[in-house]
Amino acid sequence: MDVQQETARITQALAARHPLFAPATVERLVTRVFAEFEGAAVTTYLPILVSRAADVRLRDLDHDYPAEPAAERRVDLSTGRLLSA
Repeated sequence: MDVQQETARITQALAARHPLFAPATVERLVTRVFAEFEGAAVTTYLPILVSRAADVRLRDLDHDYPAEPAAERRVDLSTGRLLSA
């Protein structure tokens, strides 16, 4: 398995699924998740495990900060919460 090739493939798929995040951010996350599995005895299913783990983390972040144009997004600086438009 070529980790760099799999990282690029997973990054491309997740960046398309989560447009709120820059592709470079998605790539850093995918690289970090691959590193968490370093030393795994079985690597057959590693790409799908990495893809799913990264997708869950991105969905969690996207849920906390839904994709909206920056002009419409307002944040209460004292609490860090999104304010309704």
